[in-house]
Amino acid sequence: MMRPNGSALGFLTPFGMTNPPNSARFFNKMTLPGFAFGFLLSTLYGVGFHFWRGGNAGKLLVFVMLGWLGFWLGQMAAVLTGLHWISAGPLYVGMATLGSAALLGLGYWLSLVRGETR
Repeated sequence: MMRPNGSALGFLTPFGMTNPPNSARFFNKMTLPGFAFGFLLSTLYGVGFHFWRGGNAGKLLVFVMLGWLGFWLGQMAAVLTGLHWISAGPLYVGMATLGSAALLGLGYWLSLVRGETR
């Protein structure tokens, strides 16, 4: 099915249908210092969340990994949708921070679930 903009596949954004995103845009724009800064910042989010909420070494590892995943998903969402407000070089820190916070909050909430003991 052809979209109104002439593309076979459209990408839905909050502002309507646009051309399909060029995924290479994300990787071509990212520099090594930008990636290192993002890695450091997302690691600090995970470690800071662990110090705030507590837990053992296993939870520290989970929170750091959730911080990484959420940060880069937020970065990719900012690139693909064009929604960004705080930038540091090639990083869209605002959306990346929201992604990290959302995944850390979701991970913490899911870790509160306890199985039924018999």
